[in-house]
Amino acid sequence: MAIYDRYLAVLFFRVLLVIFTALCGLFMIVDFFERLEEFLDITKTEGTLAGVAFEFYTPRVLSFFDRISGLVALISAVFVVTWIRTKRELVAIYAGGIHVRRIIRPILVCVVIIAGFGIINREILIPSYKERLIRDTRNWFGKDEVVLRPTFDRMTGFFLNGKSCVIADNEILSPNIQLPPGISAPFERIVATKGKYLLAEGSRPAGYLFTDVSVPIDIDVANDIKDENGLLLLTPSSHTWLNEKSCFLPSRVTVQDLTKKDSNAVYSSTIELVQDFKNPSRNYDSTSRVLVHARFVQPFLDLSLIFIGLPIVLSHRSGNLFFSIGLNVLLVVMFLLAQLCCHTLGTEGFVSPALAAWLPLFIFIPFAYVGISKING
Repeated sequence: MAIYDRYLAVLFFRVLLVIFTALCGLFMIVDFFERLEEFLDITKTEGTLAGVAFEFYTPRVLSFFDRISGLVALISAVFVVTWIRTKRELVAIYAGGIHVRRIIRPILVCVVIIAGFGIINREILIPSYKERLIRDTRNWFGKDEVVLRPTFDRMTGFFLNGKSCVIADNEILSPNIQLPPGISAPFERIVATKGKYLLAEGSRPAGYLFTDVSVPIDIDVANDIKDENGLLLLTPSSHTWLNEKSCFLPSRVTVQDLTKKDSNAVYSSTIELVQDFKNPSRNYDSTSRVLVHARFVQPFLDLSLIFIGLPIVLSHRSGNLFFSIGLNVLLVVMFLLAQLCCHTLGTEGFVSPALAAWLPLFIFIPFAYVGISKING
């Protein structure tokens, strides 16, 4: 690497570090004071204020970088080009017969490095901290009741509902389970005091153990419910390991699935999402499917953003740094709005998830091509 290439690369990463630290620090300060009372409540049971804050915000640095890496990389590249232009370094470079694309090359290499780290961050680093990222300061220990999202178990046909869930105990409180329509059974639903999710053990599959069953009142003498695919509900009359007023529902829909927010999928790797799609009990909506396709498109979108933004700076005669950054921030806003609109079309079912994820790239590739032509010209 030439000396000037190293100079540009060091300048790029210095600017990127300063910008990211400033934005991330501002986010943390504002968020910290909003959650201060919740942090203080946690320290009454566990740890110190500094320790709890460190545990909460450390993985969020990675999440924050994932959200703004494209913007920070673009602003850093714009700053470097504007800086060498303001210092008249470009005049000397042009006078030496060096083409502008030779100056842009180390900056593009730096952007590719950031895009590559972004992939590692999304697929390895963030998923390794997923449990800490979805941890809520209002329910730090998972002992409080959490709103349950009624969910249809596609594998068994049961509709899972209840009052709430306790994540730490893997329990549903006051479960109200609707049996699948058309099934041959003497009752239509199951009402109990609680249902605890148990992992598979021996010959017993994973599922919910319901205790203190009040509906049906004769659950102890009821027969197992089955269909052509196997047992759907296990009762005490056929299984001695079940206590009175209890029953067992095999299911692969966990308590975490019943309380999971759509935003939690952002913290999962692409492999984890694809494996989740294979769960026969879950019916994943188009939002998660758009997200999977968007993972593959994101590095190309980051590069196309650079190819659109840098020519704007090079073609602008005034070397004003703030004006150049302002133009590119406006470009990023338009870029994100277009991406949001395309993804919304996919999540709402107007287009397929794959097309919704790739559509922004199709829109901006012509502009990126024009930008590359200006640089080579």
